[in-house]
Amino acid sequence: MNVAANTVVFGAERDLVRVHADLAPTVEAKLSTLGRTEDIRFSPDNTRLAVARFHDNAICIFDIALAGPHGTYAPRISGWRELRSSSLCNPHGFDFIGNDHLVVTNRGGRIAVFDIRPADTVEEAVFHRDPVRTIKRSAPFRNVRSPGSVCVTRFSRGHAEILVCNNYADLVTRHRFPVGRRFGLSSNAVALRRGLDVPDGIAVTPDGKRVAISNHNTSTVVVYDRQAGLRPGSEPVGRLLGIAYPHGLRFLAGGTQLCVADAGAPHVHVYASKDGRWLGDHRPVCSVRVMDDETFLRGHANVAEGGPKGLDVDAGGGLLAVSCEELPLAFFAIPPILHADERLSASV
Repeated sequence: MNVAANTVVFGAERDLVRVHADLAPTVEAKLSTLGRTEDIRFSPDNTRLAVARFHDNAICIFDIALAGPHGTYAPRISGWRELRSSSLCNPHGFDFIGNDHLVVTNRGGRIAVFDIRPADTVEEAVFHRDPVRTIKRSAPFRNVRSPGSVCVTRFSRGHAEILVCNNYADLVTRHRFPVGRRFGLSSNAVALRRGLDVPDGIAVTPDGKRVAISNHNTSTVVVYDRQAGLRPGSEPVGRLLGIAYPHGLRFLAGGTQLCVADAGAPHVHVYASKDGRWLGDHRPVCSVRVMDDETFLRGHANVAEGGPKGLDVDAGGGLLAVSCEELPLAFFAIPPILHADERLSASV
């Protein structure tokens, strides 16, 4: 059955409505050329939206405004710039460190941090930058291997901490380093190994107590207790089931709901934990269709492709953005009731 992508049922009553963005003509033309995308990320101040161009070794950064009348969302994308660098090699994941620095994980290379502020002079739409810092080590005497996704877990007093999924090494690494005029040496260590099988996406709850990781080969998302400390031998405290190929994921405000992009289906799955501890096994409280069958099947070259990959939620927690090759960019309004409804639960 072909279900329209602009209206999707939450349970029996809740709708997730597609929000159509106002695109400048140059932006609309650019979106049609992105090709394979992976991650997508809003800046903390909601003025930039970054999208990975995997095969073209570039990051497209869109200028965006989200606010509409009476507290509504009315996305307008007025322009774009494209970051290119010899240090970009199959960029897969990224996250913002503040509003002006972007940390990029290159599946075919290293971890790179870029200053994305425009130059003082007029800058061309396509700009070339060297990274302000490159991280090559996952731990002493160990190089990073296929870094694919990254999450900034702390940024304060000029220092940042990030967690990185090393996809084909089946581990997550932790990196701490200063941010500012001078980027000093990084502290690198293996944070998680047990329970991982091609970790493909990562998110941390707003309070920092839980970290969720997409597990490509097991079709699960595993949740770890970050408050108790992350170690290579740490066991997951919870699992999210009912996903074909989990990719991008993001906690909603409060950390009691989690949205997961399913690269093997035309859906984003929504999970809930009443107390935010995420203990045990969970199944989706709802599965939201974000594309029609025609769009999905056009990209469904194998069982793990065709569905949404990149996924993010804006800083206000009310707008969901998704991306994949056949659907470069789409926005959906998240109903406030989804945040507030304590009845949402699907533990097994």
